[in-house]
Amino acid sequence: MIILKYWNPQLNIGLEDFKNAWQFPQKIKMCTEVHQGRLYFRLRGTSKRISFEQVKKGLIKKQVTITEWLPFRKTALFINQTHS
Repeated sequence: MIILKYWNPQLNIGLEDFKNAWQFPQKIKMCTEVHQGRLYFRLRGTSKRISFEQVKKGLIKKQVTITEWLPFRKTALFINQTHS
């Protein structure tokens, strides 16, 4: 079970902490990389980077729980949302 603490509704990105980001609605974990001293998030197989500053601009505190049936990341994920 994964608990996301922050949510950016404009980019549809949830943050577990500052290193772990999830892209929605596909529910895919994003890669974290540092480029020229700045933190970026990127989907696997793409070259488009989204900076932490962009994600941070629209963050709201919202707890989202991702529950997985199997330990694999590419299986079906179910979401429970609670507002805090």
